[in-house]
Amino acid sequence: MKPSKKNIRQLSRKNFCKIIVYSVVGLLFMVIASLACIWDPAHILAIHMVRLSKGSIMYNIVTQKDYPCAYYDIYVFNITNGDAFLSGRERKLKVEEVGPFRYQEFRTNTNIDLNVETGILKYTPKVDIRFIPEFSIGDPEDVVVQMPDMVLLAAASRASLHAVFVQYFYNIAVKSLKRQPIHTTTVHNVLWGTNNDAIMQVANTFLPGEFDLNTFGILHKIQNSGDTNFVIKATDEEKFKIISFNGEKGLPVMGYGTNKQSRCNTFKDAYEGISYPIDITKDTSLRLYRNALCRIIDLEYYGTRPMGYGPEAYVYRIRRDAFSNTTDTECVCHLPKCINGVTDLAPCFYGAPSGLSNAHFLYSDMKLTDRLEGMNPDEEKHGSEFVIDPKLGVPLSTKFTVQGNLIMGDVSFNSDLKVFSNMVVPLLYFKIIQPEMPEYFKSLFWVVYIVGPYFRYALIITLYSTSFLLLFRAIRLYYSSIVTPIQFPAQELLITENNGKCH
Repeated sequence: MKPSKKNIRQLSRKNFCKIIVYSVVGLLFMVIASLACIWDPAHILAIHMVRLSKGSIMYNIVTQKDYPCAYYDIYVFNITNGDAFLSGRERKLKVEEVGPFRYQEFRTNTNIDLNVETGILKYTPKVDIRFIPEFSIGDPEDVVVQMPDMVLLAAASRASLHAVFVQYFYNIAVKSLKRQPIHTTTVHNVLWGTNNDAIMQVANTFLPGEFDLNTFGILHKIQNSGDTNFVIKATDEEKFKIISFNGEKGLPVMGYGTNKQSRCNTFKDAYEGISYPIDITKDTSLRLYRNALCRIIDLEYYGTRPMGYGPEAYVYRIRRDAFSNTTDTECVCHLPKCINGVTDLAPCFYGAPSGLSNAHFLYSDMKLTDRLEGMNPDEEKHGSEFVIDPKLGVPLSTKFTVQGNLIMGDVSFNSDLKVFSNMVVPLLYFKIIQPEMPEYFKSLFWVVYIVGPYFRYALIITLYSTSFLLLFRAIRLYYSSIVTPIQFPAQELLITENNGKCH
């Protein structure tokens, strides 16, 4: 029996609408699958979560009050042959490290101003340093050590640069105080200093303008460094890159803004270490600036390391020549004679003749230990390591050590101190450690590196398969619905009784 014209029209109308729907949806799925091949959805989502924008994880960290930051494991160098060294019976000063004494830096950023349009973030960090007893060998106020009298030696070293008559009257004033070059003190006093030191009063009288301190303590200095205003980049590609510090695009104390201006004292490629840009490569230049270090330190790519929660992380280290005398570090030397392995810390530490080095003088000139016994440099223990996720720029693990030293000049004008002449005296060293990665960050990395790829591949396969199926269905339906024009004019197949509308 020949089908009626009405049945042919109804069949054609339904099939035409299905063909359109199958074709559009199939092509849409194909486009989405193709985009998923080019861009990783999990990566894009993660970047959005760690970008510097209001409500993001990174912004919440920056704005969180009392945020727990780096641990400081501090070791002081206890002198074991003080009398023999001072009397000249023994040429070498014998030291042993005592520690660790763990402190933690808690940070609150104030005056926060994020401008998303310009991609700039401003803030003023306030630091509070707290003792962590459960990871320390004892209470610093109870642990007694033999240490150089830092104030006495520092003042004498500065006096050595002045005229003979200044040294003469300085000696008379100091001897009346009957201070010993090596004395018994507590670790707490070493770290936090004491107020209104009598030596400082003498030094300020005979050496006016040489020192800028009331309390000589490194933790006191870190915690009370005054207002430090950062302006940093807030874009994904330059996240946390330092633009300026205290209104300067470099370090004036290291020669920025003078004829000595160079990359060494300029905030080019410098970061504070909170985070780094996204999608870094092995050739990305990274430099670290911490106010307490008084300088910018270059990092170098070392290798990769698989992390248990997903990332194949990049490992960076402080360059071996970071504390050596090179053209890249020449701005950090203000001494009459630069010392290979020690950089000048005086501009940022009260003006005292102090220096920064690797712990136990690792990678330093061996001459530094000629008059010392007890220095045992070990790359594994005293080296550095910055483990960074290359996709998101998040620091996964950080540890590095820096040592504080006194840089003594020719103090032979003082009979009590002459054994310290032209010597670099180790005082203590810090092992700076990043706290354990928070669980929410580990979960984010798990999604990006473990779950994300499987989900992405499954999504691509599903979308492509569904797309081909729908397009095949549309083509098959089209050819199965074709009726020759002689029997049924085209307008009768397409134009319906309802003005051609699909239902």
